[in-house]
Amino acid sequence: MRFLLPWLLALTLHGAFAPSTVTNQEPLVVIVNPATSASQLSADRLEAIFTLSQREWSGGQTVIPFNYAPGVGIRETFDRVVLGMNSEEVARFWIDRRIRGMGDSPRKVPTIALMLRVVAKLPGAIGYVPESAATPDVKVVALIKDGKVLTPRPVAVAAP
Repeated sequence: MRFLLPWLLALTLHGAFAPSTVTNQEPLVVIVNPATSASQLSADRLEAIFTLSQREWSGGQTVIPFNYAPGVGIRETFDRVVLGMNSEEVARFWIDRRIRGMGDSPRKVPTIALMLRVVAKLPGAIGYVPESAATPDVKVVALIKDGKVLTPRPVAVAAP
């Protein structure tokens, strides 16, 4: 019994951070590693990054985009708004790129918690999470809300 409790707790926490549990109503934020030079990214730049057309940040550092698995709600919202494609179109896009020898799709992570951890630790990394999940360990560079890519909201700083 004492081994069962930690296992159930881990499953519960994993589910709480699974991208499929996010509602389509919650805004998403695009996050980057804090050392990245970008402070805001437009819809065009995000599209270039997540289609691997842009492979370097302005300082020459390699861009490392991370995504969720196809068919996950948060991924479908992101693809629709940023790439302007549904899941079938995105799949065809990446198959076409592979056939032409133009590379593979961005790396995939299974959970929101892992997305936050990877982006926070890996220089050049970029991903996206629900706005409520963002932590101070990452830098927010865009807001995705109501089908649009917007300037991120200012971060509130506590008074000394």
